[in-house]
Amino acid sequence: MTFQKVSRFAVLALFASAAPSLHAGLLATDENLPASMSWGGTEDDPAIYILGTEGAVTRDIGATYAYVGFGSSYNQLTIQSGSTLIGNQGVVGYFDTSTHNTVRVTGPGSSWIVGDSNPATTTDGWFEVGSYGSHNQVTVENGAHLSAQLVGYIGKANGANYNSLRVIGSGTTMTVGFMGLNLGSSAGHYNTLHVGDGATLTVDGSFHLASYGGGDHNAAFVYGPGSIISMTQLAVGVSGGTGNSLTLQDGGLVRISDYWNINYALKVDSDTDNFINFADGFIAIEGDATHIIADLIDDGAFRIWDGSTWKIAGLDDMLFGYFADDADAFAFSSYSDLGGYTIVTNLAGTAIPEPSTYAALAGCAVLGLAIVRRYRRKSGSSDAPQTRN
Repeated sequence: MTFQKVSRFAVLALFASAAPSLHAGLLATDENLPASMSWGGTEDDPAIYILGTEGAVTRDIGATYAYVGFGSSYNQLTIQSGSTLIGNQGVVGYFDTSTHNTVRVTGPGSSWIVGDSNPATTTDGWFEVGSYGSHNQVTVENGAHLSAQLVGYIGKANGANYNSLRVIGSGTTMTVGFMGLNLGSSAGHYNTLHVGDGATLTVDGSFHLASYGGGDHNAAFVYGPGSIISMTQLAVGVSGGTGNSLTLQDGGLVRISDYWNINYALKVDSDTDNFINFADGFIAIEGDATHIIADLIDDGAFRIWDGSTWKIAGLDDMLFGYFADDADAFAFSSYSDLGGYTIVTNLAGTAIPEPSTYAALAGCAVLGLAIVRRYRRKSGSSDAPQTRN
């Protein structure tokens, strides 16, 4: 009998029968790390797996899945000391019985490579935090790296709720392949993405908040100078779902380039309460996208923090313009290599532009005054901007 013919419920029953005798602790390290790290534990006694106990180790599990929590909960994997885990796919919290599983990739040179063998195939390079499970978390920090060479999901399926991916710290990087990154897919709710404190996330495809039918109340946060998410398209709530949001805070940047059509580079469905929140962060779109920004403001898709609540932003609350020159773009945003981009930020808390930037901004002001102000006022949120802890 092949694995595919085994009932999902039979697999879960096998785990359930073993559960009463579980005693976890440190189960495997380094070269002995199994492909399926799914013994399971409890909150007080998790199943612990460590790669790099005494120095750098490379563990290549081959053309198979790396599971952290296949059908069980409270499994913990740490990749440290410059070590590398390589495998076809990476899944944290597969079945709906797989909750509270965690992965921590930490320190310079430490990495998790998902899909090393052949990233062009449709079965190689899939990375999932919460396939069907909930409350699972992956943290990449302190100069470490994670590569999903095809596609990434945070909360992939219906019932995959409260999962989290955190890419944190200067020198920390993550890359995702051309099939893009999805936050809250197919009715996954309350999942989160954090990119902060100088970390970068590069997506070679689209970034969707609520995709494939959409989930509700999924949230992405980009905060701190040097923190960047790059992508070819950003879509917030356009595939369904409500209450999804992207928050740009304290100098964080979203950069959109290499799209197939500028009119689809940035889409937000604010009619179902999906928003982009500005708290002194930036969006940069390659090319002259001032008409797109103006239309989104007119549609009520941007919000700003007024000290107590998020409110719908109007033209008077935002600064945006097309910057042909790198120096002018840097003066406006403090980011290099944004010549040829349209950049938008909120007015409050933004540094006064250098004189050379006024011409570009003046053009935007003329455009903005020509727009009929027909903002659809939506109820504000009392949630404060995301903190960094």
